[in-house]
Amino acid sequence: MTKKALSIILVLLLSVSVFTACSVFTDKGEEATLRSDSDSVNIAEDFSLADEQISKAKDAVSVATNDAFQKNLLNPEINVASFYGAADIVIENETKIEKTVSLRTTGSVSINSPVESVVLLEASGGFSANAEVDSVAVVGQSVACSINSSVGTVSVTGKDCTVNINKGTVSKIIVRNSTAVINNFTNDTVEVTLTNGTKVSVEKNKSYIVKDNLIKEAD
Repeated sequence: MTKKALSIILVLLLSVSVFTACSVFTDKGEEATLRSDSDSVNIAEDFSLADEQISKAKDAVSVATNDAFQKNLLNPEINVASFYGAADIVIENETKIEKTVSLRTTGSVSINSPVESVVLLEASGGFSANAEVDSVAVVGQSVACSINSSVGTVSVTGKDCTVNINKGTVSKIIVRNSTAVINNFTNDTVEVTLTNGTKVSVEKNKSYIVKDNLIKEAD
């Protein structure tokens, strides 16, 4: 075999190797969209913002009564309004709450007026976004989220959580090191980012199961 022929074969083999290394597949064998450098930067920023919100929520001083919590929501000197208790929490204000709201409750949580950021450390009774929320971080386990309005980013790091997009819209969902069920009833498509940065679009009127770096349509 000539040197020229050997060179051609080596080039072809290298091309196949590079393509294989750069391709990302779902567990159904479908090739996911490859990420550009700008995509990688955006993913890192999304992860960083979610981590920052969660860190602030965990460090905040919590109150144990609903009355005290509602007062802190309106206190301009408090950047993170934090509740830790057993009450059902309802946020209903005339103006948008421009702060992070941290909640750890065995009751339910209902957002009936706009909020900048919500961190659910626990919400055993479920969570309903009935008004606009810029971002929701779900940290607690087995939290059932009902999206009935416009939500920017939903970040899930808790185990066995459910995200139901009922009447509202979600810009994007991040699922990291978690298991989750996503039921998309209204959005034409929703972008889901997995732990390894893979992005997958989930379709309208379909349910999906996410675990670690895999996403599949529910049976």
